[in-house]
Amino acid sequence: MSTKDLKRELGKVELFGIASGQIIGSGIMVLVGLGIGMTGKSVNLAFVLAAIFVVILSVPMLFLTSCVRLRGGEYTQAYVLCGPKFTGFWTAVYICRNIALSVYAISFADYFLSLVPGLNHKVVAVAVASVFFFINVFPTKYMAKIQNIMMVTLLVALAMFVFAGIGKVQPGYFTSDFITNGVTGFLSASAFLTFAVLGANGIFQLGGECKNPRKDIPFVLVASTLGISVLYALIGTVAAGILPVADVANQNLSLVAKTILSKPLFLFFIVGGALGALATTLNANIAWVTKPLIQASEDGWLPKKLATLHPRFKTPIYLLIVFYLVTIIPIIAGISL
Repeated sequence: MSTKDLKRELGKVELFGIASGQIIGSGIMVLVGLGIGMTGKSVNLAFVLAAIFVVILSVPMLFLTSCVRLRGGEYTQAYVLCGPKFTGFWTAVYICRNIALSVYAISFADYFLSLVPGLNHKVVAVAVASVFFFINVFPTKYMAKIQNIMMVTLLVALAMFVFAGIGKVQPGYFTSDFITNGVTGFLSASAFLTFAVLGANGIFQLGGECKNPRKDIPFVLVASTLGISVLYALIGTVAAGILPVADVANQNLSLVAKTILSKPLFLFFIVGGALGALATTLNANIAWVTKPLIQASEDGWLPKKLATLHPRFKTPIYLLIVFYLVTIIPIIAGISL
């Protein structure tokens, strides 16, 4: 079997959930405060400029995916543009940069234990990784449905923060503590905050499972990146506009959340926001991380057995098992990544 045998089940809605889940990570809880520390209240505009940077960087891939179906994602791109020998090097680099999925599971356990202390950290981390790898054994459409449900919860939690705080933003937002470190500080903040809006390009790897990848992938990448950046800009406005900038600069978003939300809503914000962000990111990563390696296995860079798809679900069962082991072994062994 090869990428030709993957089920084409993903449309715009499914891709948007995967792309948005990949973009929104728990880092948003920290990055907003760091951005405020770099440029003050102009952090909202810095988020938008960061998204524009990310879209511009994606333009070459956007043009390519709008012309051809890349069933092997970036692997196919490397093959087409650089030749078959380069793909061996690309495969090695790709594997090295995607062996740290355990970080998401460990971070999930960190947040979870802050809410429910007393549980075993390793058990929680292994359990959440196991759940999402199990989900991804089934057809991709089921993973996408679960992703969209989690995304709704995540977006509701973040939108709740915005709606609860936007009316409490102090007057004169644009007159004081704006671009506090000049243009250089603003541009530095925008460059730094690209880390908060990166991630949608993960859907490039799902070309073999898209119904209409040449239209849907470019559209979803741009729409999700810009759309999430606007949400982040609103979050940044609330975070920087209620309490003094000196108090919120370089601080976790939970500081402002505690000020504007009741205890039940604050709990939902942490669960739906932080845990939801990690869950959607982990699920999205597992969904696409194996797909380029199917083609790499077919081409002989990895054992061909790894390219085998589940006979019923058409998912790369052996590659999923390999990545599952790579994910849980560092957790169980206590290896720091």
